[in-house]
Amino acid sequence: MKKADIIAKLTELGIEFDENAKASELGALLPAESKKVQMVAVLSKLGAKVREYSLEVHGKEFVELAEGYAGKIGGSVEKVK
Repeated sequence: MKKADIIAKLTELGIEFDENAKASELGALLPAESKKVQMVAVLSKLGAKVREYSLEVHGKEFVELAEGYAGKIGGSVEKVK
């Protein structure tokens, strides 16, 4: 992840940081969830992709939102990136 992207995520999450720090130091401040999963897809019962949810668009609760929708349609959630 580029330094500018890390700074944007830290700012979005309200985490204080030193802008002069190295990217690796800033990356260490990100919550584990932010580093791992950035986007998930909701799949129908038949395995077709129905929707995508991302940290960038839906905020830090994006996985919970996807799981809620998948539960309503009887589908499942899969990591995209």
